[in-house]
Amino acid sequence: MSNDALAISLAIGFGFAGLIAAVFLSLSDKVRDFFLESKKGEIDEKIAMLYGYALAAKGLTEENRNLMVERMAADIRSIGRLRKSIRDEQLENLLSAKDTLISEMRAISQNDADRLLRVFQSFYL
Repeated sequence: MSNDALAISLAIGFGFAGLIAAVFLSLSDKVRDFFLESKKGEIDEKIAMLYGYALAAKGLTEENRNLMVERMAADIRSIGRLRKSIRDEQLENLLSAKDTLISEMRAISQNDADRLLRVFQSFYL
């Protein structure tokens, strides 16, 4: 292979590598934005569920309450795993939902309220 052919091959190879790198970097930003928005939506959904739990707490029977407390704790843990992605306005809403939920649970069962509060505190929420 002559020097000219080698130079052309190298130029084409580096051109393709640059093009692939540009496409990858462009897509990686979009993928990152997609995951950030997905996490934000998931956090908002969990906050709404906490408010829903607070509204439903009064109508729970003893048997249903135990199951519901397990679900509440699981949702709180899932929020805790995403705590690095929580934005300021979401944190405000989360703390308000936590206070509302704990208040409603205290009216029903101090033990359940304390358990949920411990789960919140384990994630510094």
